[in-house]
Amino acid sequence: MAEQRGRPTIWDVAELAGVSIATVSRYMNGTQAVSKAASNAIAQAMAQLDYVPNANVRSIKLGQTRTVGIIVPDISNFFQARVCRRVEHLLYQKRYSLVIASTGNNTEKERSCIHNFLERRVDGLLVSSAGQNNDLLGRAAKGGLPLVLFESYQPELPDLDYVLEDSYGHACRLTRSLLERGHRRISFLKGFEHSTVSEARFAGFCDTLCAAGLAPDPALIWEGCRDRADCVRVFEALRREPGRFTAVAATTPEQMKFLVMEANRQGVRIPQDVSLTGFGIEDYTALFPFSATCVVSDPLANADALVELILRRMDEVRTGKPPAPAEKRIIPCQFFTGNSVACVTP
Repeated sequence: MAEQRGRPTIWDVAELAGVSIATVSRYMNGTQAVSKAASNAIAQAMAQLDYVPNANVRSIKLGQTRTVGIIVPDISNFFQARVCRRVEHLLYQKRYSLVIASTGNNTEKERSCIHNFLERRVDGLLVSSAGQNNDLLGRAAKGGLPLVLFESYQPELPDLDYVLEDSYGHACRLTRSLLERGHRRISFLKGFEHSTVSEARFAGFCDTLCAAGLAPDPALIWEGCRDRADCVRVFEALRREPGRFTAVAATTPEQMKFLVMEANRQGVRIPQDVSLTGFGIEDYTALFPFSATCVVSDPLANADALVELILRRMDEVRTGKPPAPAEKRIIPCQFFTGNSVACVTP
């Protein structure tokens, strides 16, 4: 064999294995059966040459890249991070690679991420969207891209698969639990500005108050609470004006965590000084110095449903099967009653 220069090629593998280029191609792509003797010879040649197949060339031939994209608003969000980790694990078992994009709830960045994944020719796409790029997502779906949305329902895209939680219903239940314990001055922390999940939870909060003959106090609604610095303001307001509110409802697990951290720093006692409830993650709430009354999401169940749906849609495209009707999976959450909410006199 001629002196090896640069990266080994499929020609080098075929020459060393003593087979044709076509046989090596069939072996790597799995498109047709290859004899055991030829397979062993090719495998040994590839190992000896440290040959790595060109994924771009193979994807063009096969019409698939064996990659799935996922777009989330905030990869530092514990729920979304757990979803991504589980999705990656499950897809790896099916020989798919996961590519993750985090938008920071930035509409333009989300649009750019969608474009990038389309240019990469991913085999499927999972998106948690704020709903500002539904035109692009709709065109991608009509163009045949397997697509599953999660966290937020988009009314403009009713014919897609969804994996959701009942954000509105759970917020109603949380608010009722506060009202049942006598709370009327309730502070509510909203999340990202364009988050439909945050808006659904806020709507549940407001509607439950209205059903009880109450109205939310605009002075107790905290907009855009994304990090610890935002949560500092809540307890600083309570310290300046004790009794201004008797309970705090958090929209996200991160807010719950930051509020507990800030309460410890400022010496605010939960629930003696103020009650706390919200949406949590078991990994967080288990570390709190009290038993939290909260809704606990199940990121693993969300991820399992996402992978099941996207694999089904990709299989339909690959095999030419007629597409099944769109599904909306509602993932159950657990409601825990702890001791973080005290009873007060209305």
